[in-house]
Amino acid sequence: MLIIASRGLCQLRRPAPWRYRAVTAPAAEAGRAEPPRAARPVGAALCQGVGGEPRQKNAQVVILTRVEEGRPGGGPRVLLQLRSREMPVMPGHLATVGGMRDRSDRDSRDTALREVWEETGLVDPGRLAGAAGPARRRALELGAPPPLELRKFGEGAHVDWWVLLLEGAGTFEPRARDAHECQDAAPVLPLLPEGSSLAPCFGHAWVRSPTRLSLDSATSAPAYR
Repeated sequence: MLIIASRGLCQLRRPAPWRYRAVTAPAAEAGRAEPPRAARPVGAALCQGVGGEPRQKNAQVVILTRVEEGRPGGGPRVLLQLRSREMPVMPGHLATVGGMRDRSDRDSRDTALREVWEETGLVDPGRLAGAAGPARRRALELGAPPPLELRKFGEGAHVDWWVLLLEGAGTFEPRARDAHECQDAAPVLPLLPEGSSLAPCFGHAWVRSPTRLSLDSATSAPAYR
């Protein structure tokens, strides 16, 4: 599943039994993700922020929590969404959160924060510096803790890749604005690695990575808090 998180996509296809298959994503100007261009293994890239400064590009966000770390079968979880089969872009794919840059976004960091809130209803990033006013107000109203870290770790031709490390399991709106872009993830849960679970936001799952990741961020690379 680590390769799914790093490439952003995994397509679920029938016939039964359902299976998932990693695919490489086409260009991001079509609203699609691209593999992050990182010279190191993705675990090191996530930790060390090798992606440089944010650009005026689309954004994909690998949302991680380590709330289960230290428990039997524990370890980092990544939040993945099951795209609706009715969507014109990436229908039926299991993907990281993210999307296209709006004109109002100053850079890919703004895009990342906006897309996370719109697609998942996760309000924790509203506690970060530079978050939009409505997102910040909702984070304070719901008592969400600030994320431990938001860090850029890779680039594609048209997309910047970010990692968002949460403090705990995340605080979510009752329903995300763009929940219609997803489909129920419950039917595919048995196909995901053992220890994965449905997330509070519709169409998303916390997916356990069977690959051990070190999430310690002792590095001189810039973090965006």
